[in-house]
Amino acid sequence: MALVAELPWSQPGWRARAQAWIETQVTEPAGAAEEVKIRPWSAVLRQPTRVGDVYFKANLPALANEPGLTRLLHRISPAHVLDVLADEPREGWMLQADGGPTMQSRLDGTDDLDRWQRMLAVYAEVQVRAAGHAEDLIAAGAPDRRLPRLRGLFEELVAGDADTLALAGPVDELAAELGAYGLPATIDHSDLHAGNVLAPGDRYVIFDWHEAAVTHPFLSMTVATRWLQHNHAVEPGGADDRRLRDAYLEPWGGYGSRAELRAALDLALRLGPLTRALGWQRVLGSMPPAAAGEWAGQVSGWIEDVAAELCRP
Repeated sequence: MALVAELPWSQPGWRARAQAWIETQVTEPAGAAEEVKIRPWSAVLRQPTRVGDVYFKANLPALANEPGLTRLLHRISPAHVLDVLADEPREGWMLQADGGPTMQSRLDGTDDLDRWQRMLAVYAEVQVRAAGHAEDLIAAGAPDRRLPRLRGLFEELVAGDADTLALAGPVDELAAELGAYGLPATIDHSDLHAGNVLAPGDRYVIFDWHEAAVTHPFLSMTVATRWLQHNHAVEPGGADDRRLRDAYLEPWGGYGSRAELRAALDLALRLGPLTRALGWQRVLGSMPPAAAGEWAGQVSGWIEDVAAELCRP
């Protein structure tokens, strides 16, 4: 894992270097880039131009694979993954066109769950198309978190904690049970929520793939399901929950009956917190601990969720 002594965007002269690079890549820039979002792991700027806005993103070195991975996913599913206009691998920089408003910005309480239903089906279609490209995705830098590797990854994650390490066996058993349903490994966005989806018109375009990994597809529903519970009051097991899950599962119909797919999804949601913990470890473990701020407890929090899921009947 590539470590940094300090965050690149906090260093003197970084903004000027970024601006100079942006201006070599865009047509007719109209003023300086404006800050959109700064996080410990990335910085996003918006560059106005006379032909439309362009978005600049800088990642930590540990996440510098995002441009190449995004380009591959765009080739696999061009209608639903935003392309990369330019990138600078040595710096971890990339540019993307303005893909329209986020889905989150279009949620107004009227047809929110209908939008979610359509988006989840689109996202599953992206995964289905990517399922035959697992090795290519790994070669493009997506971490390999396929089910047979999860026990070893878990053991590395919790090394030194004997009590939690004792859950390695149950992790392996649950992964094997999930694997028996025969779903192919594919891309897992790992942070699928309405803020990471663009919604121009009636389309849905997934972006922000820096946390993506190759694993069981249904693990993607971990964040989506929790987002729906927390932000839209979707009750677990209720009618809306079943409708949204079935919308996601519909494109996977060639891999089993609806009952089988529902059962596999239930198992995946129990295992999903582990891949979230692994993702956060990749992000936070590449930066100075003091830089993590309010996100410092993410790894331990998700590990606690793993333990809770493995210990319940």
